[in-house]
Amino acid sequence: MSEQKKPSETALGTAFIRALSCFEPDPSICGRDDLAILFLPNAQQQRLQNDRYRDKAKSRIGKGTYEYVIARTKYIDTLFAEALNNNIEQIVILGAGYDARAYRFKDEMKEIPIFEVDALFTQAAKIEKLVRAEIPHKHVRFVTVDFEKDDLESQLSASGFRKDAVTLFIWEGVSLYLTPESVDSTLNHIRSLCCGGSLLCFDYFNSRDHHLRRIEKKDELILFGMNSKEMSEYLDSKGFSVVEDIHPDELHRCCLTCSDGSSFGDHLNKMNIVRSVRDPAKPRV
Repeated sequence: MSEQKKPSETALGTAFIRALSCFEPDPSICGRDDLAILFLPNAQQQRLQNDRYRDKAKSRIGKGTYEYVIARTKYIDTLFAEALNNNIEQIVILGAGYDARAYRFKDEMKEIPIFEVDALFTQAAKIEKLVRAEIPHKHVRFVTVDFEKDDLESQLSASGFRKDAVTLFIWEGVSLYLTPESVDSTLNHIRSLCCGGSLLCFDYFNSRDHHLRRIEKKDELILFGMNSKEMSEYLDSKGFSVVEDIHPDELHRCCLTCSDGSSFGDHLNKMNIVRSVRDPAKPRV
């Protein structure tokens, strides 16, 4: 993801899956992100209205990926809503891509500051789409960061981030594309930035056996991964205690059970979602 010269293809692909899922007929599966379609090219927006196109599009998505994005979006949406109800003071979305939670949950957020952190070209493309769709976004603070080389802490602080405020950090669909050194640096910054009781949620490739795997035809490689036990120990070393590390089977059961009780689609069995809390007893550095 370093030296990015154009909007992220992976971010656009995620927006496409979120938009596509909004056409699912089963209300238990139907996607919640009704703004995702606005970030797609106009021609693609039109094609999504066609049943045959949607069926063909789903058949071309890697096995389990469509289902995983639906489940991940639903899981993190629930966490996001719970955090708002529990008086979280600010929210940071790392590698925000075309995440629309700042706009979908705007009424519930009230005066809570939200920081969207991403690379320049993806962020610029997103802002252009927000303006074109006339979606209010003055409540969002856009922070430009290249995770491979920029200082996250200084960039956030310059945008008004408060270190004494209980914060929710969301890091969705990013860590597996970063080098271990960049993941380590980012978590060190997060540890330094947030106070006790702050929350961190991200998904990760649940194995070290990635061998620089390429994701379908996209421009990113899998560079980082570890198993659940290693992740728990790793986060503990960064001052975070794991609240939940949800395995693909469990994620599928909780987020992809149809209205009739059957299981929806395929599993993507190499991605976990971990939710952790900042331990106030552990130092920031």
